Amino acid sequence: MTKETYENLRKRALARRSADLGLSRIPGRPVWGVIMEIGAKDGVTSVVATDDGVLSLLTSAGGAIHLTKDDWPCSAGTRLIGAAGDYLFQCSPAWAYPLPENGMTRFYLLTFDGVMTAEAPLAELASGRSPFSNLYYDGHDACFLARLVTENPDWRSHRPATGAGLAPEGQAAAKPPADETEDAEAPPAEPPGSDLLLRAAADDNVDEVATLLAQGHSFGPNPKGITPLMAAAHAGALEPLRLLLAAQAPVDLRDIQGYTALMLACNAGHDVCARLLLGAGADIQAGDHEGFTAIMFAAKNGHNRVVRLLMERGADPTATTDAGLSAISLATQKGHTQTVSILLGKS
Repeated sequence: MTKETYENLRKRALARRSADLGLSRIPGRPVWGVIMEIGAKDGVTSVVATDDGVLSLLTSAGGAIHLTKDDWPCSAGTRLIGAAGDYLFQCSPAWAYPLPENGMTRFYLLTFDGVMTAEAPLAELASGRSPFSNLYYDGHDACFLARLVTENPDWRSHRPATGAGLAPEGQAAAKPPADETEDAEAPPAEPPGSDLLLRAAADDNVDEVATLLAQGHSFGPNPKGITPLMAAAHAGALEPLRLLLAAQAPVDLRDIQGYTALMLACNAGHDVCARLLLGAGADIQAGDHEGFTAIMFAAKNGHNRVVRLLMERGADPTATTDAGLSAISLATQKGHTQTVSILLGKS
């Protein structure tokens, strides 16, 4: 694809109207399309999602990916559009459509009443410091999944295996029947909930995670109750975490200590991982076997970004453990004065 073709495709995307796609207003859904453009040294990447179920990824350096509603990553585009309505009043009417400069990201929200726009530094978006960070994460998910299915053609029209070996809570996973023809000297097959996928997630090896999911490896717990999602959250492995969430890995499973993936991300200070898990529905108030919650883990380690995030999402800083400790008292004990100030709503 030439630069001219990229410019034409981009112009066409921005010029489209809802009537062109046969779309009509839906109560509570003012946005029918989103274009997120990321500026880098080597050019601009444009993510285009519209309510007819189409997801496109365009690059000014050459290259285009077009997915339809039959391709499962388009659900990420649908989520992006659904989330965009919350940001509408933080945008301005778009009278022109400039490309973002290096290090900047621009959003164009396609509404039934015209195009709205906003721009923010990529570093602030990625770190969670921007009001548009959550919208950026949704757009990044769509971009990541579109590239993933393009690099793995067999995945294009079907989701990765979703951990068939994962048993319902409180039940043991069923053992597969023995294969009488199997060579007795052959190594045993990797069981559901085994450590291969867990290690790949902990090592931030998204290619290996993708391969193992496609092969049907379970994202269920190992004998210690640890899941690949927990391993990714603890390690701050964003891309494996995104892929596991896209594959519908349960977010609130617990290990033998009662820890969830959210608790582990907060304990390690990985605020972006925590945002992703909360966006997937993680229980912010859940406690481990001693009553420690996510905000307590963040507070005792002085992870201020995580504490701010959890406070914004409604975490209770006054809740106590079985021993009567709160996030405030834990931060005070550790000498994290700034953390205490955040928990008290003073900064």
